Amino acid sequence: LGEINLITLENKIDLENSICVTPTGYLILSLLTDDYQALGLEGKPSVFSHKSHTRYIVRIDLTNENFIPGKKNYERIRIALEERLTQKFDVIVSWDPPDISMCPSSIAAWFYARNYNVCLCCQKFSQKIKYSLTIPTYEDTCNNTDIDFFEWLGVFSIDGDLSTKREDNYANTYQCPSPSIHVKQVQYLQWTGFFTRQKIQEVYNVLKQYVLSRDTLPWISLDIQGFADSAISFDLKEHMFLTDGDNSYTIVFHPKGKVVIRRNLSSNSKIKVHR
Repeated sequence: LGEINLITLENKIDLENSICVTPTGYLILSLLTDDYQALGLEGKPSVFSHKSHTRYIVRIDLTNENFIPGKKNYERIRIALEERLTQKFDVIVSWDPPDISMCPSSIAAWFYARNYNVCLCCQKFSQKIKYSLTIPTYEDTCNNTDIDFFEWLGVFSIDGDLSTKREDNYANTYQCPSPSIHVKQVQYLQWTGFFTRQKIQEVYNVLKQYVLSRDTLPWISLDIQGFADSAISFDLKEHMFLTDGDNSYTIVFHPKGKVVIRRNLSSNSKIKVHR
């Protein structure tokens, strides 16, 4: 069957309904209270709701052996979604087929044959190269050095001024963290779009093999940014929407095969209110 990945586009998770289909086979609906009550399916209040529940989460296991056409549970859910959830969603969808001989774009033909409006979404690519630059080395010491390293990555990625030549530049007091080394060039490659976990795994494998074949490289980093208004976050937990919606992780590869992963996400814990 392969893996289907689908998420709602544009909708704000704190104000509107949102849906997604995970590669593990779950349909998840994040619904405002009125729409949830009209739907008539079992769900749970959002963990981020307080006394007055304003949002509910409905989770449907599409891989359940009893979830097949003709079965009572399947038909009950189908009728609820077709007749009671009247809202239309703009979604982005990607299919990783189970066999490389199958075309991933076949999913577009499937939707088109059922009278859905379909258009091709292309990833965007950008590249920049910085020459003669001082960069930090990564020691993985679980202290402020780690924080400084990832801060440097952030400054570099947004094209911040990392120059250390002018001491009278009061507008920029940023200093490259220690320990550091001087390199001839740093390449930054960025792809923007919708990438499935299988595609990210492929990139991970390529980068890991590349850094193992280059003993002179100090490190390579891979940063994956999730969608801020995704209905779910890591481990199928409900995505936090009361703060900043962070949903990302960074992987640092070392030449000797060591890999460090750092996750950056909004808390999945319900906010405690002290009175």
